[in-house]
Amino acid sequence: MLKLVFSLTIVTVICGSLLAIVYSVTKEPIQKAEIIQKGLKIESVFESLEPDNNPINAPYYFVTENGDTIQKGYLALKNGDTVGIALEDTGIGYGGKITVLTGIDLKDNSITSIEILSQSETPGLGAKVIDSTWREQFSGKSLDNSILVNGALSVKKDGGDIDAISGATISPRAVCFAVNQSLHLVDSLNTGESR
Repeated sequence: MLKLVFSLTIVTVICGSLLAIVYSVTKEPIQKAEIIQKGLKIESVFESLEPDNNPINAPYYFVTENGDTIQKGYLALKNGDTVGIALEDTGIGYGGKITVLTGIDLKDNSITSIEILSQSETPGLGAKVIDSTWREQFSGKSLDNSILVNGALSVKKDGGDIDAISGATISPRAVCFAVNQSLHLVDSLNTGESR
């Protein structure tokens, strides 16, 4: 019995050490790949604004009066002026958090486009939120030109004008929630208060 416990302990230590080595070797390349992927998505939401900077190198932090960071964004600059901001926010879908990057044109606070940074929705159903054809319906929408329900963009099933996904209403609602958070944050900068 003692021999079995000793053998299992050795195997466990070896496996744990191998996992630690693999993690330490792959951690940095994975982080670099994530940054590159995020940078491409940030460029994508600003494509219509044609910024003359690389927005991932122009982070912007929203802070409270206490100095706590509540949101991180990325600025699109053109001829020295800030023309857009991309904000990252989350909504809770069927499979967990859906992280959405919302590009906003600061000329009229309309959405340039959105990208899904992460999600774990059901393939073939809620995961369709990553489809570009579904995401395109957000482009050009704002709090001023959309059908709002309680001050927020909503899916048609809830009275708004965002198409849901058949059989997966929770996922589009989560995306709408995240997009609304970003729109209201930018709106509060302009008006001093949120709608």
